[in-house]
Amino acid sequence: TFTVSWNAQGLANVTGYEIQEATDENFNNVVNTYSVTTETSITIDGDATRDNVRFLRVRAKSGNDLGQWSAPAMVINNYREGFGNGLQTWQMRRTDAGDDFTVEWKDEGSMQFKLDDDDDYLIISPLQPAPSLPYRIEANMSGRDLQDRHMYGIVFAADWDGSACPNNDFSSCFTEFYELRIQYRELNGREFFEYKLKRNTEVNNNQPDGETLIDWIEVDIDDDDKNDYFEWQIDVELDGDIKIYLENNRVGAIRDNDVLTSNPNGYFGVVALTRDE
Repeated sequence: TFTVSWNAQGLANVTGYEIQEATDENFNNVVNTYSVTTETSITIDGDATRDNVRFLRVRAKSGNDLGQWSAPAMVINNYREGFGNGLQTWQMRRTDAGDDFTVEWKDEGSMQFKLDDDDDYLIISPLQPAPSLPYRIEANMSGRDLQDRHMYGIVFAADWDGSACPNNDFSSCFTEFYELRIQYRELNGREFFEYKLKRNTEVNNNQPDGETLIDWIEVDIDDDDKNDYFEWQIDVELDGDIKIYLENNRVGAIRDNDVLTSNPNGYFGVVALTRDE
């Protein structure tokens, strides 16, 4: 849901306004048209969609006369991808694995990604921005054939300079980002999961690096199978709080003011890693 407001403009004796909503700034793909009378704002209940970047413009009406369209305004709505008909724009954005990885769509409505070797990582993203703060990221995730220290996770608040992502030297995107790593462990006869939260601010030899905000914390998964799906959530709030949830139960939180200024509408995605010491 978002509200669009404008100044009264365009024609004398205005009898109403027409508002167009499109997925492109040239309005070649108009998805909705709204009309109001003399109000100068409208609240739009938009469903979460993979095309979460929308453009809006307004013009005045006076009877059958129409004014000029306003300059377009961009709105970032909620994003949702159910993988019902392919991967769409989800693809590799950063990796150190060369070609030794796969990203596949499964017809049951899921994305599967795999690293072939140890000590590798892979970031996959639709390259869509997050809404304005506060926002929540939810991901229903599962591992397959997990071994000790295999990981998957969520990245958010990432950068992108608007050029090809990735480019030849991986310098255009995901050079700075937050990263929730979820790690499977086999230790002293036990099997368990733990998570870590990092803020990566640099890349060395194509390996993201930065500050650990929350070091490894074990989480309780009861007696669930390690290969089951688990829903992880990250809340990023206006005061800089980052809250982490597993199956709607809060398992951690930290305040980090850099999340408010680094990339507040940053890009998000998922990550796979095969080792972390």
